[in-house]
Amino acid sequence: MTTAPPPVTVRTLLLNAGGGTDDVTLLRETLAERGVLGRLMIGPAHLAEAVRGSLRTELADIIAGLLELDIGDLILAGWRKRIELLEAAHRTIKTPGSRELVPLATHETTAGHQAAVDIMVDGLAVHRVQLDLAVIIWFEGVLAVILDGRLTRIRCARSAMTATLAADGFQLAHRSRAFDLGAAIRLGRAGVPLLPRDSMAAR
Repeated sequence: MTTAPPPVTVRTLLLNAGGGTDDVTLLRETLAERGVLGRLMIGPAHLAEAVRGSLRTELADIIAGLLELDIGDLILAGWRKRIELLEAAHRTIKTPGSRELVPLATHETTAGHQAAVDIMVDGLAVHRVQLDLAVIIWFEGVLAVILDGRLTRIRCARSAMTATLAADGFQLAHRSRAFDLGAAIRLGRAGVPLLPRDSMAAR
């Protein structure tokens, strides 16, 4: 039985650590270096830094989880808005068994994600950490194969991602990195639908 490869995530491409607890350690150390929560005073002064350290560990774990965004899902969300792909999907649904080759010019797909983490003391929020993630995915020389309304094959000359992560306005990570588009989008044997479910069912 063949095991499916793990998804290609923003966490995988953005962080230099090896994954798992190493990612959390890297994020915790970066939070401290950037001064995130540096002015937060909770409890006695001589315990404040220890408390901030524990909070940074928990915050790092939350951020690592937020970075588990599937790159393939982000790409497909953008491609499902491209007119040339949608028109090809509609045409191939109307003519079952037909296949279209759709070249895509050099282009970008962008995604922005924000989240907030409240720090509570005795039931009151004493601080809100604002998290911001910006992702730009760039493609060159893409050829998409559409069959029966589904994306069934992709060829791509080059693909790369740039991601920036910030907390409370402090940049925690920024990286540009090439990746394998074929590994990021898991098409399976049947491909992935480009149209809403009701449109696919109406063929």
